[in-house]
Amino acid sequence: MGPIAQVFDVSAETPFSGKQMVVGWLFAPDDAARKVPQSLVVCLPGGTYSKSYFHFILDGFTGYSMAEYFVSRDHLVLALDPLGAGESTRPEEEQMLTRTVIASIHHAVVKMAIARLADGSAATHLPPVTGLTITGLGHSMGGMLVVTQQGRHETYDRIAPLGWVNVPSTVVGDVKTFMPPADAPRYIMGSRADKHTIFYMEDVPEKLIAADDAAATTIPVTLLSELLSPGISLEEAKQIYVPVFIGFGERDMSLNPHLEPSTYPSSTDVTLYILKGSAHCHNFASSRRLLWDRLCNWIERCERVHPHPKLPISS
Repeated sequence: MGPIAQVFDVSAETPFSGKQMVVGWLFAPDDAARKVPQSLVVCLPGGTYSKSYFHFILDGFTGYSMAEYFVSRDHLVLALDPLGAGESTRPEEEQMLTRTVIASIHHAVVKMAIARLADGSAATHLPPVTGLTITGLGHSMGGMLVVTQQGRHETYDRIAPLGWVNVPSTVVGDVKTFMPPADAPRYIMGSRADKHTIFYMEDVPEKLIAADDAAATTIPVTLLSELLSPGISLEEAKQIYVPVFIGFGERDMSLNPHLEPSTYPSSTDVTLYILKGSAHCHNFASSRRLLWDRLCNWIERCERVHPHPKLPISS
């Protein structure tokens, strides 16, 4: 079963004028009527990436869809384009498109998705599905958004920030060199030509890299500036008490990934996994299935954690 388009009207959930839509793809097992899924994995892509990062299809290449792999393990998958990227709308008031605003929007989207699954309107071949456990999975900038969302809204039963760095002193390179100029347009078309070394290992086929470059989408300048502010999600990370799966490639955005678990002091279940043979874009690594398998095992074995009182977060 291929992706099932999902469009979420979030106009009422935003501070923006005009109609605002978040677009996603839902993936479900073909035999869901026989074996009803118990898990929904919500996937958020990195900067300049869209939902296609989780379902990468290219003639001559097979096995690059993380979503299809998760579905083969009986999980539902919802891959989203954040506002300002991919097929989702681009608000005129881009300067208000911050990570906290997007986190609030994504919290509303997840609630809408759960309601559709519960009443059977998400897909024609899916029976009503209730009682799902919900995992928030984000790659790179998507990891920042998942951490921000969970710390502020407690949307998920567990989270998996992949390739996202909370510890400011361990970020690879000088992020100031990537800051947009003051006169930059509101939405920048992403270029990855200067990031190949950190994004892909040497064994990733050139044709695949070229196709990935061609699929680049816009990134809101406001969000890019936040993405390049080391330690920006530390306060939210401190609030997260649910299980956390931290994933990195052996060549990734952190100089010392072993420090990352310390940024989730409220969680009593923190896993760190470093994928050998992988750079930052784990889904293109020859070893990608090791990560996918490990994530599925982790999701299937995690217990739900009861909520506890939140501490205030500074704005």
